[in-house]
Amino acid sequence: RNCCIFARFFYRSMSHNEPQWIVLYTKARAERKVVETLQKAGFEAFLPLRRERRKWSDRYKIVDVPVLPSYVFVRMPVLSVSKLYGTRGMAYVVKFGGEIAVVPDQQIESLRTMMQHDMQVTLHQTSLLKRHANVVVTGGDMKGCTGTVLKDCADGNFSINIEVLNYSFICTIDRSLLQVVD
Repeated sequence: RNCCIFARFFYRSMSHNEPQWIVLYTKARAERKVVETLQKAGFEAFLPLRRERRKWSDRYKIVDVPVLPSYVFVRMPVLSVSKLYGTRGMAYVVKFGGEIAVVPDQQIESLRTMMQHDMQVTLHQTSLLKRHANVVVTGGDMKGCTGTVLKDCADGNFSINIEVLNYSFICTIDRSLLQVVD
């Protein structure tokens, strides 16, 4: 039997000197340029992309599009954020309650795993999801990813919730690959 789970992305304050995944908001359709600029400057940057079939006037084409339009992740110490200002195409550093939005490493790795395996991804507003038991995936492409079982898990979805951005990612996973954790 399949089951729905989601793992949360959230911001938390850790040591401001340690590299952390910081959320950036970019100008419209500037995500790739921002990532390229950050990487050239020596930063580790991540832009989740998904393949999508787009229609041109004379043909169809498969293109990579950002999963979260206008959002980019960069790994750096929070205290070094001032180095980002002036990056061409960047609008601002995402903050909540005056604190810089930080995503845990494990959640970025879960998102990368989903993107690397070309899993079907759909977005859902966080407010539509209900929470239940904490679980870890014990096998398959998503092995090691953690999350929470959704109340209605009959359709077999695994969702990774980026709480900072108020979105959730959905992909299919078998219930037999889930183990409850405390």
